[in-house]
Amino acid sequence: MNHTKQTLIACAALGFGLAAGADEREIKGTADAKAHQALRIEAHVGEVEIRTTTKDQISWRLRLEPDHDDGWFNSRKDAERAVAEAKVKATAVGATFELELELPRGTDFDDVEEHWEIEVPARFAIEVEANVGRVEVTGPVGGVEAELNVGELRIDVPSGSVDARANVGEIKVMSSTKSPGELRLSANIGDVDLRIGDKRVQAERGFALGGGVSASQGGKDDISAKVNVGDVSVRID
Repeated sequence: MNHTKQTLIACAALGFGLAAGADEREIKGTADAKAHQALRIEAHVGEVEIRTTTKDQISWRLRLEPDHDDGWFNSRKDAERAVAEAKVKATAVGATFELELELPRGTDFDDVEEHWEIEVPARFAIEVEANVGRVEVTGPVGGVEAELNVGELRIDVPSGSVDARANVGEIKVMSSTKSPGELRLSANIGDVDLRIGDKRVQAERGFALGGGVSASQGGKDDISAKVNVGDVSVRID
């Protein structure tokens, strides 16, 4: 497999001055998916929604908003410049397609709120990492690896293995797999809930404020969901 990193020239369309706010900006793009089997994205503050399409292509829509929370004039200018000059870098690493937000020198990812909407073929594997916000993955069958520092993580797949991790927040995983494998849930502080069909698997309370639950089903689709502080629920229908 060729792991040479190759920057792609994607069909990108830029939009400015959206109706939701004069400082917002939208970046769109598409790429042929025929040579790819996976998507990797690293986000920062905001939302990431990944869903499937019947087209053999990858498409993305990124809406950016400047974060004016601290109110300082220079910070406001930096946030607005970050949005105005931001770029989406699309690269191929072997069979993996990577999306990355690039900001101008002197600005920070905390200056910007990202709202990603991404579509990929159903065969894709997904790897997503985010700092603060909400991540939702719906539909792929190639497996999902998702890590979120603070916020809400939702994964809904027909099949495929899942590895979901969060530091603080909530994890919800729903799978329709007919071949569940090793199922492991844990929360250092919080609640865990595992349901297989109509059956709820009893959690084991290993320590006062948290717990864990595991079940071995003998199939190929493993599911792991772990949170440091928060709640974890996994349902297999």
